[in-house]
Amino acid sequence: MLHHPLGNPKPQHALDISERIARQLFQLRDERGISVEDLADRSGVSRAMIYRIEANQASPTAVVLNKLAIGLGVLLPTLLGTLILVWVHQSREGKIVRQYLTPEKENGLLNPGAFEEMYSLKVRGKALWKILFSEGLKAWQKRMKLHQMGGELAFHRWRVARGVVKNDETAAAKAIDLQQNMLLLQ
Repeated sequence: MLHHPLGNPKPQHALDISERIARQLFQLRDERGISVEDLADRSGVSRAMIYRIEANQASPTAVVLNKLAIGLGVLLPTLLGTLILVWVHQSREGKIVRQYLTPEKENGLLNPGAFEEMYSLKVRGKALWKILFSEGLKAWQKRMKLHQMGGELAFHRWRVARGVVKNDETAAAKAIDLQQNMLLLQ
């Protein structure tokens, strides 16, 4: 088995759509023993584009995804099927993030733009591309870390609210730590 260029998988809630496509494409290609060169020949998608997609450096269009699915010998839903579930899951996550990070926005601890990026995939995607190309990789990584911290804080509060995590000093200290990390990243 080959090792994916993005390394060990993150928890599913931490992966964005492009990264899920990258992993799914790599996994399907690896399971079938198809090299990038073979897939390029079979699909009509350039080797460079396949490498970029698998490295999560490019977001393929629906046409490119369809060509790749044909080249892999799978139906497009096999390549995208989990993504539909992921989209639904991401929508639910967005609601949790919006609900549990509203205090940070209202108290000025989180600027409104970053807040919207955390709960809206559409806004996040546009903002991250803009940051990457206008401010560079380090700024992009910093913003991604802010999103991660925000998600962790929102889901920590969600778990506390549901009694999954005991609402005690340890839980409060974790929330404060996450808030402080978020402040440093803005």
